Amino acid sequence: MNCIFYIKTKQGLLFIYNHNGKETVLNKKLLKYLNNLCLSFGGNYEGRIASYRHLTSWIQKPIVYVNDDHVFLPTRAIKNESCILLNIMFIKSIYKIDDDVTAIIFINGLEIHIFENYRVIKKQYQRAKVFLDKLYWNSKYYEYF
Repeated sequence: MNCIFYIKTKQGLLFIYNHNGKETVLNKKLLKYLNNLCLSFGGNYEGRIASYRHLTSWIQKPIVYVNDDHVFLPTRAIKNESCILLNIMFIKSIYKIDDDVTAIIFINGLEIHIFENYRVIKKQYQRAKVFLDKLYWNSKYYEYF
């Protein structure tokens, strides 16, 4: 499977960028695409969001866990046209360019600049890490039952 680095929408189209720099453009809605992606790994989008909220008690901008290689951090509300989904599993670093521009560097050296506040992105990234810690801890805990 191609590893997706990030997903964005523009003018009703879905732009998917993968690990080898390939861009795929689809005429699909983001939520429909995410639901199909989640379904291909044993759950649906709504179930993934319910799990996130159950484990963290956080409501806004939920992290979307698809599988161990695809964990998406939304930069804005998922229904917002300017939302970008960043796959945290391939982020090497995040740094501030200016007040409302943040740089994301992926593990292959790809660097993108997004028009989002650094503090907000960093907080989302930290929340994603907390979510994964809780998710992985629970899965290890339940192995014994």
